[in-house]
Amino acid sequence: MKNTRKIFKFLKWIDQIASIVKNIESKKPLYLKIINILEHLMALFSNFFDNFIWAINTDIISIWYSSKLKMFKAYKYRFSLGKIIFKMLGNNYKHQSRIKNMKAILNELKQFKEEQISTSDQTYQLCNQYLKERY
Repeated sequence: MKNTRKIFKFLKWIDQIASIVKNIESKKPLYLKIINILEHLMALFSNFFDNFIWAINTDIISIWYSSKLKMFKAYKYRFSLGKIIFKMLGNNYKHQSRIKNMKAILNELKQFKEEQISTSDQTYQLCNQYLKERY
């Protein structure tokens, strides 16, 4: 049963190539672009080795590669771990930039401490920005 479900993930690595191209063309900061591209590269290789392991286990190419199955599994797990690490680095960068933006907005709001807020004020706009950054 485990091998029959893998057919749904077959050739999923092609989606990773499209994600890499999309990240290259995006207008994100360079650090975040590099992290996202490395994350998708790791996912690409992880999915590729997963498909290769599936092909060995279903006896499609087991004649030639069954002796190296453990090696292919090790590569798959390494690339999966790399994907997770780069995902965490990207999320950490996004979180830190969000906190930095929230602190800047709070510093701007400090000068309007005692004023009443209406929908046309700058304080109202700053509060909306703060809430958007927070959630």
